Amino acid sequence: MFLLQFGSRDLMRIVIYISRAKHRFTARDLADLRDLAAARNRSLNITGLLLFDGTRFIQALEGDAAAVQLVMDRIANDSRHDNISYFKPIETDHRQFNWWSTEYRDENDLCDGGGSSIA
Repeated sequence: MFLLQFGSRDLMRIVIYISRAKHRFTARDLADLRDLAAARNRSLNITGLLLFDGTRFIQALEGDAAAVQLVMDRIANDSRHDNISYFKPIETDHRQFNWWSTEYRDENDLCDGGGSSIA
């Protein structure tokens, strides 16, 4: 289990991780993953950004500390990826991704500035 240390209950937590995909993801696989993550995140009032370059995921999640911990525990046990590395968690009093339950970008979007919002 990935355990975060939290300070003030009034502050939100931002967690960023990077991982490697264990198999090749089709466009349909990614759409399904994106839609499921967006629905779960919305139900927990979590916002964030998910990037995928064809090999690696990087994701930022923000919200209530307990809700972010729940999602991080689920991700840590997800068999679709491994080699998860976590950046130092950040406490904040405002959201960085306020309008996105999950914003998704892939390697094409990173080059041309496009993307698909899942708010």
